[in-house]
Amino acid sequence: PPNPNVVYSAALMDNAEQMFLSGKSTYPIERTLLTSGLVQSCMTSLANNQQPMNTPHLDVNYKATRRSTFWHK
Repeated sequence: PPNPNVVYSAALMDNAEQMFLSGKSTYPIERTLLTSGLVQSCMTSLANNQQPMNTPHLDVNYKATRRSTFWHK
C-alpha cells in the first residue's frame, strides 16, 4: 500500500501543537464543524436512498482568517 501523506499529517499535528500551546485554534473551528456536518449529512442521505434532507446544523457563519491556513514551514 502507498505511504500515508506525511506532509498532511505533519501540518495537522503542527496545528494541534499550536492549539495546545496557545489555547486557541489556529483556524476557525466552525470550518471543521461545517465540513464534518456536510459529510455526515451526505452519508445519512445516501443511507436513506439519497433522499433530500434539511440541514439546519449547517447554518453556520464564520470569518475566514486573512492568513492562509496551508502549512508554511
